[in-house]
Amino acid sequence: MKICPTNELEKECVVEFFKMHWGSPQMVHSRGVYDCSELNGYAILNENAILIV
Repeated sequence: MKICPTNELEKECVVEFFKMHWGSPQMVHSRGVYDCSELNGYAILNENAILIV
């Protein structure tokens, strides 16, 4: 497994991850709506470079 910053991944991969697991990359918060695929973060990739977290 490999840990990498999400900004090093194709944006579509990150968007699809959120859609598959949460239904949307958007998060509603009391201060507004955020696109989680735009936020800084980290991802775990398996040996086939498939996003798993």
